[in-house]
Amino acid sequence: MCGSWSVPVQARAVGDRVRVVSGEVLEAAAADRTVARADAVQARLEQVGRALECLVVWARLLDSHRGFPFGDLHLTRAQLEALFYIAHSARPATPTVLAKALGVTGGAVTQLVAGLIAAGLVVQERDPTDGRRRALVLSPDSGARVAGFERDLSLSMTNRFSPLTDDELETMVRLLSKTTEMT
Repeated sequence: MCGSWSVPVQARAVGDRVRVVSGEVLEAAAADRTVARADAVQARLEQVGRALECLVVWARLLDSHRGFPFGDLHLTRAQLEALFYIAHSARPATPTVLAKALGVTGGAVTQLVAGLIAAGLVVQERDPTDGRRRALVLSPDSGARVAGFERDLSLSMTNRFSPLTDDELETMVRLLSKTTEMT
């Protein structure tokens, strides 16, 4: 269950945002900040911590399913993330774009993509917006497998979402999407 997170860090209020400083106790932020604002900053940090705790649980649940759609192939977490990024990217997934999205170096994404190409899961095509670049796309077979995996995973996780109303689920999706759009 999520929600027991405690955040023993120092923080300083900066407008409506919080900047973590370090340490064990929350500082009163500055002479012009009140104790109430410092308490609000601490409460916000604890809320973020509880959210992270829940996300770790979800990451573990999702990670346990990563080999399912690809039979004998055991994909790394990064390879599975790459496949899903390529499948759902609104713009052409070039190696540079993929490296940035996954938070890895160009060299790392080159090795990752080479493994996916060798396994027949990804192919390179000319980028339709710039013929000098190569866009990564799912092979026809892996596209169907990824779609099937998403469907089966959604079905297997449906009970976890049963306590939520449709409106609550939509709100959760909207809020999570908002946090992934940050740069």
